[in-house]
Amino acid sequence: MPARSSTSSSNSASAPAAKRSLVKTLAWLACSCVGTIALFDISTSLLFSIPEGERLPRGKIAEYISYGESVERKLDRTVGAEGQEPTSLVRAGWIKTELYSPPKDWRAGGARVAFYGMSFLLQVAAALDEAYPAYAIMTRGGPSAPLSHSYALFENDKWGAEADVIILGVLSSSIPHLQALTCLGFTTESPAPYTFPKFELIGDRLSRTDPVIADRGEFIAAFRQRSDKWTAHLDSLRAHDGFWISLVFEKSPLDSSTFAKFLMRAWAKRVQQQRRDAVYSFEGGYVRDHPAIAAVPRLLGSVQETCVKNKQRLVVVLLHARGEPGHLDRWLRADLEQRGISVISTIDHFDSMDYLNFLPDSHYLPRLDQELAEALNTLLTK
Repeated sequence: MPARSSTSSSNSASAPAAKRSLVKTLAWLACSCVGTIALFDISTSLLFSIPEGERLPRGKIAEYISYGESVERKLDRTVGAEGQEPTSLVRAGWIKTELYSPPKDWRAGGARVAFYGMSFLLQVAAALDEAYPAYAIMTRGGPSAPLSHSYALFENDKWGAEADVIILGVLSSSIPHLQALTCLGFTTESPAPYTFPKFELIGDRLSRTDPVIADRGEFIAAFRQRSDKWTAHLDSLRAHDGFWISLVFEKSPLDSSTFAKFLMRAWAKRVQQQRRDAVYSFEGGYVRDHPAIAAVPRLLGSVQETCVKNKQRLVVVLLHARGEPGHLDRWLRADLEQRGISVISTIDHFDSMDYLNFLPDSHYLPRLDQELAEALNTLLTK
């Protein structure tokens, strides 16, 4: 039998050594990656964490990292301890406290115009007020407010009955939020805790679910004390709010990790998008037979009935958000006009698919607010 060559012996002996070297290299790379992530996590948490007692993040980096914190931890800061004034975002939008007295010129002789909606509409109201001071303008709204919130404001506003004209805004991107009872589930990065009813059309019956907590002072007290009322409020949101995500809301050790905050923020955005996609698609528009979506025409009809009774003119403003191609107009406009309701639609004034028509915060350019105000004035003076 011929002897093995020295080359063959050398190759056989070096194979295990090469494998050991590869394993060591991979292990070193894995440890380096883990160490780098850990170092990043610890250093950013130390450098950009929000100090105890601070109400808001300091600087853009700290603000960006804080977006992934639990909603409950954010509320701990923005609601504050006993004796502290809650931040403006906590105070805004509560139906009872938004129905403050109208402006001083409300009964001064000009046409009284009451606006109910969200910031998109209220900026148009401000443009109308600036261009045409003869109007007496009253505004009611809340940050990121869906139609259910605007409807509840209108329904409960004793001053609204004095208006000559009711302007009701419907924002295309807020239609999916009709599944909610509070903004907390879909404004997780900057949570607004105010609440509103949830309406659903079940067969021919309009079903209404009211939140357990509907008062700002009651919310602040219940949250600070973590009272039985607060527990009941959370139980109701878990059961009835279509955007509620308990894992994103509740405080946990993940709040101490920058890396975990990034993951939580991404996961929250994914879940929120899935719940929007359940009732809206870019190709097909709104799922009109979904109980919360199907309630929209009924709510608008109820507003019209009240306006007819009060001898008021109703104008519905259809506001299309950035990147939405006009599904709201195609769904509601013809039906509203057939009922005799005046309609202003942004589709007639600018292209919502053109991002140059929007500010970085997604609101319309000021010149477009002014154009919509001009259109309102033209309509009201006919």
